Amino acid sequence: MSKNEENLFSIGEIAKALGVTRRIILHYEERGLIQPDTRNTATGNRYYGIDTFTLLRSIRSLQNLGLTLDEIRDYFNDSADLLPLIQRLEKMRDELNLNIEKLYERAKISSEQVKEIFLPPQLVYRRIYPSGSVAERTVLLRNTALEAMRSYGTDITRRMYFIEYPIDRSGEAAFCVAVPAGSQGEFVVELPEV
Repeated sequence: MSKNEENLFSIGEIAKALGVTRRIILHYEERGLIQPDTRNTATGNRYYGIDTFTLLRSIRSLQNLGLTLDEIRDYFNDSADLLPLIQRLEKMRDELNLNIEKLYERAKISSEQVKEIFLPPQLVYRRIYPSGSVAERTVLLRNTALEAMRSYGTDITRRMYFIEYPIDRSGEAAFCVAVPAGSQGEFVVELPEV
């Protein structure tokens, strides 16, 4: 593996992290949704960066919302008429809300409009760095995501990654990447911390 490929993921690693087959990723390539970030000319192996991984997660999420691959490609190419997509998603949301209300009525439980929401504890790979600029934070987030994914994989049922900014330490940021249950290591913590 070359130095350049050390910061990239093989198609197998990407497929495993997303819980999809290699064929699905190749199909996305055929449809023009993604391209490998590099190919090994000797072996033909494809390698993908963290940005392509994030794009693949977005594609999967949009598919789960009922968008077709053509709609998703048009969306990413800024060639889609977004209003019909928005209207379709709003209609789905309204139908879901109506069904939820009906279930609440049937269960005889109040469905208050204002609710306090608690996120369940989440296992993350968490690195804290001093950081100032947005560009620097972007690089740190990518590096943290690469470290976490290489060491533990990801938990795609949770928010992929996020950044915490302590109010009392404005020059510091914590970069968090969701990792699978059972992961252990120096930088693996359960959030919210108690």
